[in-house]
Amino acid sequence: MRLSLSAACFPAYDVNPGTGAPPGAARLIDAKIMTLTVSCGGSCPSQILLPILLPIVDRT
Repeated sequence: MRLSLSAACFPAYDVNPGTGAPPGAARLIDAKIMTLTVSCGGSCPSQILLPILLPIVDRT
C-alpha cells in the first residue's frame, strides 16, 4: 500500500488553485502556493480510514 499526496494532477484532474474557488473556476494566474501537511501524533494526528470489503459469495 502506498499513500501519495498531491495538490494537483493536471491534466488528469483540474488544478486546485488553493483559493477556495471550485476546481476549474479560477484562473491559473490566481493560484496560490500550497503546503500539504501530514501530522503524526500530538493534538492533530492525521488518519486514513479504509473500508473493509467482504467477498461476495455466490451460492446459486
